[in-house]
Amino acid sequence: MDSIVLYTEEIDNLREATEDLFAQAENFTLKKNTLGVLFAEEETDYPTLYALLASRWKFPVIGCTTLAMLLAEQGVARTGISVLLLSADDCEFAVGMTADLNNENYETEITSLCTSLSKELPSPPKLVLTYGGMVASEENVPEDEVIRAMEAALGKDDPVYGSVASDGFNFNNYRVFCGDRATKSGLAIALISGAIDPVFVSTNSVENRADVSYKVTKAERNKIMRLGNGTFVEALTRENMEVSKQYVVGDYFLSPFVLSIDLGDGDVAAYLGGKVFRFWTNEDVHKGDYVGQVADTTPNTADLVVNGRLDLVNLFPVKLSLKPLIAAWPSATFRLRAGNNRLR
Repeated sequence: MDSIVLYTEEIDNLREATEDLFAQAENFTLKKNTLGVLFAEEETDYPTLYALLASRWKFPVIGCTTLAMLLAEQGVARTGISVLLLSADDCEFAVGMTADLNNENYETEITSLCTSLSKELPSPPKLVLTYGGMVASEENVPEDEVIRAMEAALGKDDPVYGSVASDGFNFNNYRVFCGDRATKSGLAIALISGAIDPVFVSTNSVENRADVSYKVTKAERNKIMRLGNGTFVEALTRENMEVSKQYVVGDYFLSPFVLSIDLGDGDVAAYLGGKVFRFWTNEDVHKGDYVGQVADTTPNTADLVVNGRLDLVNLFPVKLSLKPLIAAWPSATFRLRAGNNRLR
């Protein structure tokens, strides 16, 4: 398989951008089958870009928006458009994208797409490239649930490599690309079969890794609810970390929280899964959101039994004494708001 990486800084004039990309690929010989993997910053007009690319390139393109691109010649590129072309006579590509995924349909959608794409190939796939939307709300599907669904459909022998769409930390402009489609919650998949023998190398480089550790004692999907005997926030407070704000993306997004998971066969997997998106100030849900599923070591949910302090907080009326506050600020307006059946 032959490959080439193309890059242009131009994003405002997409005709100039595509001409630049075409010129860089002029001496690259396209073989029988070709796949394009495209990354672009969030402001790129992808439908227009793809239409221009498709005027010359008659092969599938998948990819997503990105916060930055790592390129051999340019280094870190925080703007622009990059395209990786993979081309071969002895490899086949089957490409498609699901409908928007949610917690109800993701297994069916992923299974259907993987099954359909597998039937397009003359031999079993040996590599899976995939790009999906980030977990930006409760409705989004955690990435490891996506991987589990793909493994159920394709088998665990097919290596999966890919990325999650990102943007400039606004968590609203990310998109996933496949052909002429651009979506926030779809999953783009490319199955590759034929003469390919993929090798993967993964490494973490963190200089300021914390030297403290806590056991996750309560978790719900990708949310860490309790660490040790306290809440997630209490653990961070103990380590002198910022917890007074509700929106702390800038503070914690790149923090080196390393999550270690017991795989059950004597091995322990550790990865930088701690992209903490938000904290809430309710005592019962002091939590941090991780990009992956977190094992709950002491499950105690939905037991319908009042057996702890937090159950008292959740299930019983709350009496508030506002007299001291009114006395201190007689001209102030006090507003009590209920959210998700909890006082805030």
